[in-house]
Amino acid sequence: MKPIKMFVWFCFLLTSALIGFSQSMVLSKQTVKNTSILIAPDASQACQKAANELQNYIKKTINIDIPIVTSRNSGSQIIIGQDKFINQYASGINTAKLNADGYTILSKGNDLIIAGGSGRGALFGVYTLLENYFGCRMYSTDVVKLPQLKTLTLKSINLTEVPRLILRDVFYLGAMDSVYADWHKLVHARSTYSLFGLFAHSGFQVMPPSQYFKSHPEYYSLINGTRQPSQLDPTNKDVFTIMQGWLNAKMKNQPQYDYWSVSIEDNGTYCQCDNCQKVIAATNSPGGPAIVFANKMAQAFPKETISALAYSFTRNPPSNIKLAPNLNIMYCPYFKEYVAGYNSPDYADMRKQVDGWFNLTNNIFVWDYVIDFKALQSIYPNLYNLKPNLQYFIRKGATGYFAEGNIFPDGEFAELRAYLLSKLTWNPDANDDAIISDFLQGYYGAAAPALKKYIQLTSQQLTGGPDKLTDDMITTYTGLFNQAMQSVQNQPALLKRVKKEKISLDYSAIQFYLKDAEKDGNQFFSNPQKSAKFNGYMQEFLSSVKDNNIKRLIHSQNNIPMSQFYMQWKNKMTDLQSKSMLKKN
Repeated sequence: MKPIKMFVWFCFLLTSALIGFSQSMVLSKQTVKNTSILIAPDASQACQKAANELQNYIKKTINIDIPIVTSRNSGSQIIIGQDKFINQYASGINTAKLNADGYTILSKGNDLIIAGGSGRGALFGVYTLLENYFGCRMYSTDVVKLPQLKTLTLKSINLTEVPRLILRDVFYLGAMDSVYADWHKLVHARSTYSLFGLFAHSGFQVMPPSQYFKSHPEYYSLINGTRQPSQLDPTNKDVFTIMQGWLNAKMKNQPQYDYWSVSIEDNGTYCQCDNCQKVIAATNSPGGPAIVFANKMAQAFPKETISALAYSFTRNPPSNIKLAPNLNIMYCPYFKEYVAGYNSPDYADMRKQVDGWFNLTNNIFVWDYVIDFKALQSIYPNLYNLKPNLQYFIRKGATGYFAEGNIFPDGEFAELRAYLLSKLTWNPDANDDAIISDFLQGYYGAAAPALKKYIQLTSQQLTGGPDKLTDDMITTYTGLFNQAMQSVQNQPALLKRVKKEKISLDYSAIQFYLKDAEKDGNQFFSNPQKSAKFNGYMQEFLSSVKDNNIKRLIHSQNNIPMSQFYMQWKNKMTDLQSKSMLKKN
């Protein structure tokens, strides 16, 4: 568990509206002697943690020590629990309808009840109480903002929330932290509270080529007449038997997992053997054999859920197949290097695929891509697309969402993206603009207005197709960043955060001027201002990535030094200038 590095404290006024209740809970030094947190003597681990977290944050915000007790008393109590324990105090709460992660927060006289579902619902309820009624925020793993209060009155709360998504996985470095994940109610595919016992590209996890290929090449795909260790052969009976045995043993030893992925490897090759070709012809899809294999595995384990990736050559739904109800499909839309909404014409083919899968099953998760993986540092203004894109899949019936972002400590507005996606996966109807504004103010301070304007402009001007960036836009965006940096120039921590976000503009400007020089060298090099801008953005980019210890520029290239990219760009511009001079002569 990663410790919280820094707390940034702030004060503000909390007010509560009186809505029909004549009694309320007051937390203050005057009431502390008559207030306690009540949990069951045999409370679950989640309920114990919920009580401890609430006790901890009450201490930090109001500076009072509220005891945790296991028996009823005559004072005001915050009652945290599940099932029968909660029914003693609020019989009207149906905890069964809260599923695993849902909760009810209910005022009852001088008491406050936090009822949780069978999993971490009570814990999630506590974090909602802290955010919505105390005013606490966890913007990142090391920026937590808490109010300093003398007293807090909790009146007339009646809130029930049950998430629509079973899987709420935000694949960003900060979001993988267990403290952050709990606060934001995330459920990762792979973590302490993960759903999957075996995840994603799983065939070689069970049958690695290093162990099997030499003695049994027939277990692997036939490519152009030769057996190659690129995929398993899904029509080989021994492959099925070995994987079935492996899964059977794991399921018995690890019953806490609900999903087991039986999926292709991360490449575009598929087996071309005679048996696979027959299945491909019958299902009208090169992914047919892999889906048939996973479907058969699901039938072999009717009490478990087998998951298969609809990705690469398995992305198109197969024909002439009835999927087992316990076969989960993890659909992966193909990402584009430019921003477009999933309801736009740009994604017409994707929507046909999605409709095809939902005609076969309602047991579908989505593995979404939320950045440009070919240029992690580029401007990719999709912050206002995240909500409608997620809502598109939920309207179709998706019950799980995995947002693949950037697991490395870099990328455009990485902390904001993680925060926004965390909020939206819990509540897809949340006000995304309000979430963005709240984050910008809390994380960047006085730089927030200029950064908000930058986000709004790029979202309006650079979406819906590639190559829309212009010289005038770059000038405008640079002015906004200069304004943002000026506003926090005497606050080193905030200034560093703003400078980090400018890396995306620097990178995009470099690429723009390189393309501009390629398009018309004579025009470009006859304008010394453009060359000066190119060199200026290059120098700022290199300096900023060094200051922020950024190692990766392209998703698949993590060992190339940033200085090497710098030299490539510099040499390319020098070469273009030389060619332009030759043409003139």
